[in-house]
Amino acid sequence: MKKIIKTIGWTLLALLVCYGLEVLFRALFGLALHKGMTKQEQIQVQIMANFILKLVVLFVFGFWYAVRENKWHYRPDYRPLFTVKRIAGLTAIGLFGQYAIGITVGFLRYLLPNIFASYDNVSEILSLKNGSPFAVLLLVVAVGPIAEELLFRGVIYGGLRTCFPVDVSALVSALIFGIYHKNIVQGLYAAAFGIILAYIFEKTQSIWGSTLMHMAFNLSSYLISGIGQWLAYRQIRIASIWYVIFYVLCIVVVAASIYSLRRLPNRYDEIRKRNGDVEG
Repeated sequence: MKKIIKTIGWTLLALLVCYGLEVLFRALFGLALHKGMTKQEQIQVQIMANFILKLVVLFVFGFWYAVRENKWHYRPDYRPLFTVKRIAGLTAIGLFGQYAIGITVGFLRYLLPNIFASYDNVSEILSLKNGSPFAVLLLVVAVGPIAEELLFRGVIYGGLRTCFPVDVSALVSALIFGIYHKNIVQGLYAAAFGIILAYIFEKTQSIWGSTLMHMAFNLSSYLISGIGQWLAYRQIRIASIWYVIFYVLCIVVVAASIYSLRRLPNRYDEIRKRNGDVEG
């Protein structure tokens, strides 16, 4: 019981630190704005503020994660974990996962259009048309995923996993990950993929597997947008049935790639096997 309370305490502390950083940067972002700014300039300031915040989160929780990893003296054997086939599978989960949820998001937009206002606002801010495309891609595809994986999988899921089973730890960390996105649409699919990310973290023994998948997932949103713009420019129309078939194939690819990880040992079983029981 003492260990459970301690684990929950560390989890709450991580959330408090994350929330405190967000409040601080929101305040600094407010100070950086002034009345003479255009909407485009405001968006650029917001992108920069988010970029700096993610860097701070990366270093703070990267240090937290590194300290705990060193405490456990556990180093996985990366050779069987990150073969070319597995790297391709992880990338496929990310790239095709974005397409796989597309049909669900489309149905949600049709059934509940009012819940998309906040989601569309985020999408507009992080569009490649705002500011430097390189800065946006660096934030969304590199710095953001690394920071979020260190926090939500490395620290939160990793901490919970020291005294809770895989399913409970994955579900709780995924729900927190969904709430973190602060809008219903992103929250729903972030929570769903948070479970998959936790599973990948567990099976690939380190933060690198889930980070690779997360990067590919975020990158694919820009690929979808780019393909859509190219089709519109070429005035190419594709029958709806082909979209449905493609979405189904994406779901099959994602499911098969996840299933291929099943024979890998669980991370925390390996840690306990090598080092005995662990603390949070």
